[in-house]
Amino acid sequence: MDWDWRLLLEPWEKEVLEILQEEDRLDKQLHAQLNDQAGQSDYVFSPPETLFFPPANNEDIEALEDRLGSHLPSSYKAFLLCTNGWLQVGMDGQDGKIYSSREVDWLKNSPPNQLSYWIDLDLLREEPLAISQDIDAAGYVLYPNRIDSRCEWQATIAL
Repeated sequence: MDWDWRLLLEPWEKEVLEILQEEDRLDKQLHAQLNDQAGQSDYVFSPPETLFFPPANNEDIEALEDRLGSHLPSSYKAFLLCTNGWLQVGMDGQDGKIYSSREVDWLKNSPPNQLSYWIDLDLLREEPLAISQDIDAAGYVLYPNRIDSRCEWQATIAL
């Protein structure tokens, strides 16, 4: 199956950036009103220009597979070839990112604070692949032992 991540990601990016730009405009208005009353100005937020990162190349993916000791599913490789990471904007909380090919690692190798959302240790024993930072108290993982009929790994948002 051919995966065209741009068909999903470009409309998502457009919608997120439009929301952020409108929030930025409203925040600037409110901040200006408050600053006029207080006689100061310190507004510094600026929405990102894009959620995409430069794409990985085949060598990046091969290096990742060598480092992990595992072949990645075609959909995830296609994602990395589209954008080597992704800015995940937490609309109501913490921002984070989906990792680049250099940052992806088995969850068991993650820092202790990254493991904080793992309540069910049985899931951790399945050795999922951590593909994102902790974003709004959740993280994206792939399970290499849960493979569908297309040889794709199960993806989960771990809360």
